[in-house]
Amino acid sequence: MRIKTDFLLKSVGFDMTPMIDCVFQVIIFFMLTVDFTNRAVEALELPKALTAKEDKTPPNERLMVNLVHEPDGECDELKYDNNKNLLKPCRVERHWKIKVDGKPYQPAELEALLIKEGGKYQGREPSHDGKLGISNRPLMIRCDAGGIYKLLEKVFTACARARIWKIEIGASKPAGAKD
Repeated sequence: MRIKTDFLLKSVGFDMTPMIDCVFQVIIFFMLTVDFTNRAVEALELPKALTAKEDKTPPNERLMVNLVHEPDGECDELKYDNNKNLLKPCRVERHWKIKVDGKPYQPAELEALLIKEGGKYQGREPSHDGKLGISNRPLMIRCDAGGIYKLLEKVFTACARARIWKIEIGASKPAGAKD
């Protein structure tokens, strides 16, 4: 018995629709689950400095410590004008948080973190007082313009105890400032 081959050749096909649906599902899944934000940099108003230099090539190993204003409720203390100039600072210490990579730290926890992270870049020979050598780990401190110095002092103390000396302070240029 002879089979008709014309019928068999015409009915064979490949439907791409399910595969395209699966690819779109995978793309949507990754778009929703991947965090593209830079958690090291918090949203804050940096203090203004006429001689601030643009940070064009930051070192990859640099730690970023942010001092941010995050009150538990409403805060009427911290005020900026329309040009983002500080009008009134917030002096309530509990409204301020020390953060590294988006995670809040108490001063003692920050010191432990800096000792651990700074130790990865420690000098080989101990210093004159017998402690570990000085760390070459770069660190940037970004503090809101309305921040309190007491908290900034705690960050500097933690850096000193961790023997980190390559410290940069984040600042922004005022509008209209020249390079």
